[in-house]
Amino acid sequence: MDLAILEEYVSLGRAHRGVALVMNDHELFVKPKQKAGKCWNYDISDGFHTDGGHFDTPIGGKEVAIDLGKAYSFNWTKFGGIWFMELEGGTRHA
Repeated sequence: MDLAILEEYVSLGRAHRGVALVMNDHELFVKPKQKAGKCWNYDISDGFHTDGGHFDTPIGGKEVAIDLGKAYSFNWTKFGGIWFMELEGGTRHA
């Protein structure tokens, strides 16, 4: 959802770039042993790539429709006990 909001800021001309800086201390989201359950309707694990598209997934118990127009690659780096990632949308692949 955060990525969709960033894309909207750029498309409305309120920003020139949409960059997400993410911190996470849950290693299983970055390096999962298995991808089961509704939280994997959208993958954020290390090395995952999406070309964007439409995602229907529950967030906070409510169904949410997410539309991403750009491609994203999720590449995490660990410093101490915290994982970090910087995301900026690329172009959709043909």
